[in-house]
Amino acid sequence: MLKEWIIEESESPWSSAYLWVRKKSREYRLCIDFRKLNALTKKFVYPLPNIEDCIDTLAGNKFFSLLDMSSEFHQLPLEEKSRELTAFKTEDGLFRYERMPLGECANPSGFLLCHHLFRRW
Repeated sequence: MLKEWIIEESESPWSSAYLWVRKKSREYRLCIDFRKLNALTKKFVYPLPNIEDCIDTLAGNKFFSLLDMSSEFHQLPLEEKSRELTAFKTEDGLFRYERMPLGECANPSGFLLCHHLFRRW
């Protein structure tokens, strides 16, 4: 994640716990416990789109494309002032996210808003 510019070294006063979770594929996934941060976060609410409206936008089209959304959270950069809040400490030091992490409560609605804005291009 460090080489992919998803996380970076940090000197943040914030720090969340982390753990490694084994996936079905036997690989490990890094999970950060953002519960304390989420309790302090002002919630950003963006309503889910109506599925019928989404399907209606496909009417009349001949060509369709499938986008890889498996890493959507790590695709959107965080504002500099938000990065220090995502810090976590490991045996290798203190790190923070440069890009949107999974588990922070405001991220899903932020991602939906960005997706909705970019879809109009």
